[in-house]
Amino acid sequence: MASKAWILRMLNPRRLENGFVVEIESNVGPVDVYRSTDLADWGETPIVTGIAPGLNVVIDPAPPQDRAFYLIVPAGTPPPGG
Repeated sequence: MASKAWILRMLNPRRLENGFVVEIESNVGPVDVYRSTDLADWGETPIVTGIAPGLNVVIDPAPPQDRAFYLIVPAGTPPPGG
């Protein structure tokens, strides 16, 4: 039995007044989003959970003023490195 590769992509990122918005493509259904400002600490829990793939998805309603990095994972996946 062949395994199916995950397809998880964030496209067209942009910062708007209501948050950080992207297009999400996923073949695994809803996703969770983790945020890091240093690529080392992704936090204990996602910043948003169960986000449906689609256009103009707010993945961070309160993005930090400095640089931030985002990681999308299948819903329920533990934090990176955890």
